[in-house]
Amino acid sequence: MKKSRKILITLGTLMGVLFLVVLFGISPFAKYYVEKHGKELVGRRVTVEKVRFNLLNGKLRIDNFTLYEPDDATRFVAMNRFATDLKLRSLLKRHINIRYIDLVRPDVHITQHGNSFNFDDMVTHFQSDTTAVEQVDTLTVEESAPWIIEIDSITIRNGKMLYEDQQVEAQWGFNDLNIYIPSVYFTGKSTDVGIGFDFAEGGSLNTNLAYNIESNDFDLSVEINRLALSTVLPYFRQTLNLSAVEGDLTADVNLTGNLGFIMGFSIAGTADLENFSLHDVKEREVFALESGHLEVDSVDFVNNSFHLGRLAFEGLRGGYEIFADSTTNFTGLVKEISERGLEEDAAVSVKVDSTEHDPLKLHIRELSLKRSNFRFADNTLHKPFVYNITNIGLLGRDFDLEKMNNITAQATLQSTGSARLRWQGTFTSLANHNITLMLSNVAMKDFSPYCEAFTAHPITQGNLSFESQNIITNYQLVGANKLDTYQFSIDKKLKEIDPSVKLPLKLGVYVLTDKTGHINLDLPVKGRIDDPEFSYRKIIFKALGNVLLKVATAPFSFLKGKGDDGFSSVAINEPLKPGFDAEQYATFDQIAATLKEKPEMKARLTQKINIDEATDAMALFALKAAYYKRTSGDSTSMLNLVDYDRIMAIKDNSSELNAYADSELQQRNIASQKRSIQEKAEQLYGNVAHTQVVRVAEVRNRILGDYMLQKQQVSAEQFSIAPFAPDSLPSAGGKDRYAITVEIEGEEIALEEPTQAEEITATPEEQTPTTSQEP
Repeated sequence: MKKSRKILITLGTLMGVLFLVVLFGISPFAKYYVEKHGKELVGRRVTVEKVRFNLLNGKLRIDNFTLYEPDDATRFVAMNRFATDLKLRSLLKRHINIRYIDLVRPDVHITQHGNSFNFDDMVTHFQSDTTAVEQVDTLTVEESAPWIIEIDSITIRNGKMLYEDQQVEAQWGFNDLNIYIPSVYFTGKSTDVGIGFDFAEGGSLNTNLAYNIESNDFDLSVEINRLALSTVLPYFRQTLNLSAVEGDLTADVNLTGNLGFIMGFSIAGTADLENFSLHDVKEREVFALESGHLEVDSVDFVNNSFHLGRLAFEGLRGGYEIFADSTTNFTGLVKEISERGLEEDAAVSVKVDSTEHDPLKLHIRELSLKRSNFRFADNTLHKPFVYNITNIGLLGRDFDLEKMNNITAQATLQSTGSARLRWQGTFTSLANHNITLMLSNVAMKDFSPYCEAFTAHPITQGNLSFESQNIITNYQLVGANKLDTYQFSIDKKLKEIDPSVKLPLKLGVYVLTDKTGHINLDLPVKGRIDDPEFSYRKIIFKALGNVLLKVATAPFSFLKGKGDDGFSSVAINEPLKPGFDAEQYATFDQIAATLKEKPEMKARLTQKINIDEATDAMALFALKAAYYKRTSGDSTSMLNLVDYDRIMAIKDNSSELNAYADSELQQRNIASQKRSIQEKAEQLYGNVAHTQVVRVAEVRNRILGDYMLQKQQVSAEQFSIAPFAPDSLPSAGGKDRYAITVEIEGEEIALEEPTQAEEITATPEEQTPTTSQEP
């Protein structure tokens, strides 16, 4: 009995010693084993400074771990510390429970060349091991309950990673890499992953992923803060010949979906682009954008549906330039297929998806463009042509490819011209559209290089205004196009230029120019959009009338006015319209030039309208407009250019118009017998017409003030407009006009003598207004 006890004690002591040897000796042995058999385990050389493993609590710590490249000298992966804690007792219940995995200062260097990576040999190594395992006879494996795998926490702290794409010579550096994964489950529970790091070239990235391994549902949030786009230049160079890409990208995007149906995910979020620019190989700016903002409400790739909240661009800069050799600034920008190295790709068979997809559905709640500029240059001409379109603005709301859209745009043409555009229509059909274009005060001399190239005649002066509206209804086109030039003139033909078009241009300008220096052309168009008909007869008869009138008035044409350099007033030809024609803008330009040449001079313009006549005309127009809307069946839409022409064509003695006026008067219990159509219009619309005339006059003053002070940049000290005072001028007498008063060294001089009616009815205060008011 004593002998047996002694044997048991001896065996127990030996087991205890053996356990202590294993307990305290396993760490040095593990270090030795890893370094000795690293290539057998992972296919690479491995070195570690220290390995600590505790069999009692399952804690493992590795210090200064390094995994090398196949050359056994270059570092592939290194880290200061790797620590983990495994619950050993849970292994008895087929439950792998790791309390934490902690990586401190990992440093990873990944290289790629085409489809090859610097870790492909390791993947091949593990695939061979996997194949060997799969060869085990599965029939010998007993069926049992599945293992539960659970990792409570994974952290990567202060990491670094360098990624190199050697084929495109791109590098991406990630500093201060921090990844936090609160929990990872392989049993159906959700897994949350958080990643954050700084880009070496500037900017940062933060992501958060919630993933359920059982349902495959995921929810990914990505935040990018001021990512420097210069890092993606090598990828742009795969298709474009560029020298530089600049700009910062900021984005906050959320993706949700299921990995079982990867194309069914949805996207929402915002993205901002700042100071973006592209430069070609000659370091010329091809395209630039000060800021861009995108709001994504939802994206559905399955149904091909894109809903954007707001798409806004500001400070867009671009241009198109044609050089003397007929190449452009875009020539050679896009690489040829051979340059992109796609010959090998062409040999690869690609399965084409022949499934019919839903048509593209695009909706943008707000589309805007502000403060943008475009430059066009043509250097192929005898003289280079350069034209700048600045201050481009565009606005559209509820933009939709399949619905009726309403987009407005405006721009400044060179220095003093302006353009306004309004488009109503759809992209999917040409059946119904409404396009209105307004060009004002366009300097025709700017287009002299083209005129010289085609006709050999230089343009010496002149400005142009153009109004165009073309309405397409059920493919039927009706359009009104009005062109007006003032003092358009061309010089003698240049002998050194062989014109491409043989035209008697000088004679043509003479024929079309009327006695006041205008070329007025009305170009109505109508017909189906595939075969529009222009009304050429109207142009021919107008030109013939201009010639006959010029011959009849030739002896008196140079006896009027005060010479080419003088001006006494500015005529208001259409008091019912607030805008100006080309002749009026030319006079304003002359006033501005004179004030700039003589800074001691001041000028004040006073608008003088025959209120009674203007009110009568406005009342009659209002009556005709009401009648037109009643007969056309549309009483809600605003009038357009086509409507205006049709209203003006209604004759005063029209029986239908008089009958309509009588019915309106009867509804108001006003007798209509023995009243003219003008009296009927005054009874119906007199009060409203007077208010409208005043409003038009005030708007006219505001347009003139904006043009002189902003576009012509005349100082407010030199130029002013007297407030419109209709009560003080019941009848201006004579023609509607802007009277001009000039002040020099405190003395005022009226460039036109007041009429007798004005002398009787106007007080000195009314002749020289001293107060101002906002129109």
